[in-house]
Amino acid sequence: MLTIQNLNITFDTKPLVTDFSLEVADGEIVCLRGESGCGKTSILRAILGFVDYQGTISLDSNILTPSNISTMRQQMAYVPQDTLMPYDTVRDMIQGILSLRANTTPWDSHSIMHEWSYLDLDDSLYESPVSQLSGGQRQRIMLSIVALPWKKLLLLDEPTSALDDHTASLVANYLHRLAQQRNIPILAVSHSVHFASLCDKEVKLGVRERKR
Repeated sequence: MLTIQNLNITFDTKPLVTDFSLEVADGEIVCLRGESGCGKTSILRAILGFVDYQGTISLDSNILTPSNISTMRQQMAYVPQDTLMPYDTVRDMIQGILSLRANTTPWDSHSIMHEWSYLDLDDSLYESPVSQLSGGQRQRIMLSIVALPWKKLLLLDEPTSALDDHTASLVANYLHRLAQQRNIPILAVSHSVHFASLCDKEVKLGVRERKR
């Protein structure tokens, strides 16, 4: 379970997030919504330990602190909204990301293709130049990559911003599969009303949460 209690984030001496609390249960997908600039992405970055904050953030009852955040971060998977891909081919990208020390799960092309089957991605993309991928393909490929290592928390920033409603629904179904199969919490930031409607819970900053 991810638990945020009384979170406060300040930017340039001005309050950005004030007294924000949230629980994301194991197996649950929560969509965080709000106007641009209200601090949604900053909340994700605070969980990762990249933003200073006041309050308490815990994962599976382990409170995140400066002394343990590097270790705890290895238990999280994060997909930012704008993903830089300094690789020539999709194969290179997958190998580069999954060879990082924090990602120790064995994998091969068959395991990648298995994930792609849920995301309507063609196997031929495996050898494609990264530069030729559409925005939607990049988003779904990144989801498939971060899904392979079995992390305890998945954080997503605008995971369907480049997708139509049909493909966004595929992604939502895929995320439900991951959350329930692995019994992990997933927190997503999105402007999409459609995607939010497919999550277990929608939370809008400054507005009382609405459960599905």
